[in-house]
Amino acid sequence: WRIERISKEDETVYLCKTELGTKRKFSVPGALTATIEDGLLCVQATTGWVWSIDPETGARRRFRKN
Repeated sequence: WRIERISKEDETVYLCKTELGTKRKFSVPGALTATIEDGLLCVQATTGWVWSIDPETGARRRFRKN
């Protein structure tokens, strides 16, 4: 997966799986920055939460930023 862009206005992260052309978008309240770590999308938010999202299934967890 590759991060195409992060829209702070609509609080959404846009992803693309380049070899298949698959696109996904995930809404995260207060989305600021995002990275791909070990196949998971990690989104830091203005709310103090970090969201860990599996781009394949959409499963997500949130935890407090240290």
